[in-house]
Amino acid sequence: AQEARTFEAQGVWIQAALNWDEAADRSSEPAASEYRLNAGLAYLKAGDVGRARDRINRARGGLSGPALERANLAEAQLLLAAGDAEGALAALESLDAQGTAAADWWKLRADALFAIGQDEAAVGAMVTRERYLATPEALAANRDELWFRLRQRAAAGASLEPTPEADPTVRGWMELARLQAAESAYGAKGRLLDWQRRYPGHPANATVLGDLLGQA
Repeated sequence: AQEARTFEAQGVWIQAALNWDEAADRSSEPAASEYRLNAGLAYLKAGDVGRARDRINRARGGLSGPALERANLAEAQLLLAAGDAEGALAALESLDAQGTAAADWWKLRADALFAIGQDEAAVGAMVTRERYLATPEALAANRDELWFRLRQRAAAGASLEPTPEADPTVRGWMELARLQAAESAYGAKGRLLDWQRRYPGHPANATVLGDLLGQA
């Protein structure tokens, strides 16, 4: 199991999955089912949806508590991986958004919402996810990914125009992404400084804004 965790930490998901499979075959319950679930999740990250579904289904009968929550969440992940974002969102509605897997729940919700072009709601899900992240490193990673996804959406032609009802933090992220995507560099620094005046407490001030100002 330790070797599988090492491969996970390195992002070598297929090798992690194979090691979890071996650990499951060597173990008795309930560890075997938990290891098989881990294998399924690693296969999912490796892009092997078929093996992921097989391992998760085989593990389900021996799971309880937080492990069962992870398996239920994995069902929604499988739907999203198969291109069914609406199905993934529907599956999430039956799961606990504040349980032990809350951070993963909100991340998956954001991924599904981005997939169907509901950008404001997706940004809101990423912002809400921060309540369930325990370390500064996890917060920074969440914000980095949010910014990456917004840039992806802007590059794909999304307007990223927030509604008047948008949460201020959500609105700030979307407006900053619109500024970054603007074709004209003329006056860019002034527009960024104006954004900073309007959103003095926004988390992007500590990360993204400095980079953008340096490029303006």
